[in-house]
Amino acid sequence: PAKTGAGEEDADPPLRGGFGRGGERRHGATIVMHLTRGAPRASPSSPLRCRSGFAVSVRSPAAPGVKLALVSLNDSTDILQWSGLNYHIARSLERAGATLVRVGPLTHPWSSGMKLRRRWYGLLGRTYHANMESSALDAFGAQARAAIPGDVDAVVAVTSMIAASLDGLRAPVISWDDASPAALVDYYPEFERLSARSARDAMAMGRRAAQNVQLAMYASEWAADGARAAYALPLERVAVVPFGANLDTMPSSDEVQSAITARPRTRCRLLWVGVDWERKRGDLVVEIAQRIAAHGIPVDLTIVGCRPSGDLELPEWVQLEGYVSKRTAA
Repeated sequence: PAKTGAGEEDADPPLRGGFGRGGERRHGATIVMHLTRGAPRASPSSPLRCRSGFAVSVRSPAAPGVKLALVSLNDSTDILQWSGLNYHIARSLERAGATLVRVGPLTHPWSSGMKLRRRWYGLLGRTYHANMESSALDAFGAQARAAIPGDVDAVVAVTSMIAASLDGLRAPVISWDDASPAALVDYYPEFERLSARSARDAMAMGRRAAQNVQLAMYASEWAADGARAAYALPLERVAVVPFGANLDTMPSSDEVQSAITARPRTRCRLLWVGVDWERKRGDLVVEIAQRIAAHGIPVDLTIVGCRPSGDLELPEWVQLEGYVSKRTAA
């Protein structure tokens, strides 16, 4: 039968994270710290405990010996998937001293009912996500459980969708996402056009994920607050862990300061990066730049990732770079 999963459009699309009130926190070191010493002080959560009362022993945050399974819908060795998050999360876990078992990509069969629903809802102009159906989650989970070794200390599930599929594991499950399905329903444009079936599936998927995880990590306070409210998650089972910068080499503080100092003081230089012009509101950044220019301030706007859709006329100070692959050397 036809399968999908890794190649299907994300059902829980990224809102993207940034830097939290505690500053940037490395992917791997933060997760290992949750496993070994509890949550960082900037997070509202306390040391990781399971509903069964299990608590992980204390060791150095970067101590070797922590064995983790990283489960993702897409291939965590492919930097092009989910803006490189899976790839960099995996590498950061390894740099933090964890022994990592990568699980994914995951797929599910397309039943006749799924094919009919996709066609029917497409005719109605509604969005349908087969990979949120319970049978699809069951298929993801079966593949993941078969690949997860029995001696892992914990399982890191990238996105709520994957967490929802991981029923019945003996090892504690930690999820990491940028938003819960409940939060996306009234926020994300694509979720406003959800079919009735996918809307029900999204809510059920979120509840299932909340039941499966011992710790739900979110990239922002907004996402964490939404999950607590929607699924009645206690404080000790929710943590705010911002996504990192997805850079193999971080610039030093001196390099950052030098770059800031070198900025011209007579021009306003703006950079917009995105591959979806409408969803990422590329038109808004053009409008902002035009308003700055209207005040007599010279402006340069560089657009990276895509080209404006429609017949939008761009000022001469807009530079289009188009799509730049993450595999391109800097």
